[in-house]
This record gives sequence, C-alpha cells and structure tokens, in this order.
Amino acid sequence: MIIDIDPQFAAHQMNFNALRFAGVEPDIMVEFDCNGHEAGYVSAGLDISITNEIIAREYAAFHLGIKPVEPSALYHYVAIWQKGRTFSNALNVSLEAIIAAFSTEPPARG
Repeated sequence: MIIDIDPQFAAHQMNFNALRFAGVEPDIMVEFDCNGHEAGYVSAGLDISITNEIIAREYAAFHLGIKPVEPSALYHYVAIWQKGRTFSNALNVSLEAIIAAFSTEPPARG
C-alpha cells in the first residue's frame, strides 16, 4: 500500500505511471491533498510515500528514512513574474534566492 497525493495533482499521475511501468499496480492506503500530510502518516507508521527531494528535505525534523529513486521523474521549477516588469533591488534579490535554492543555472530574464 502507498500514501499518495490526490489524483488532481500531476505528481499522482507521475507516481502511478512509474509504478505501473515497473509492473506494480499501486494500492492506495491514504490520499492527501496538501504536502506535509504524508510526513504525518509515514511518521505514524501507516506506510510509505513518494515525494520530491525538495519536499523530502523539509521533513528532516520527522527523522524519516529517505531513499532517492533512480531513474527519477524530472520536475522542473520555474520562477514567474509580470512580463515586462522592471525589477527593483528587492525583486532581484528574491529571484536570485529562488534560483540559488532550486538550481545552479544563472537567472534568465525576459
């Protein structure tokens, strides 16, 4: 059995498609609708869950076992802003912080 995010989220389909591709038919124990809930279910010993590495890092305080799965599905994060907007110093700092947190590529502006 598995603890997984609601079917309305794209991650649910990625998780289930990957399991089915591997020949495993997923058996859902609990579906949750907000990141964070699975950490509580897993901490209570109900079962295991699948999430991305960024969310998994947020769960360090729960002392959960974490194992990267390879090959992994790619999930690309992007920063968005109002097209044509002139960036203030504060917006530049925010964009740089977002990019530093999620990638090693230089910021793209346009």
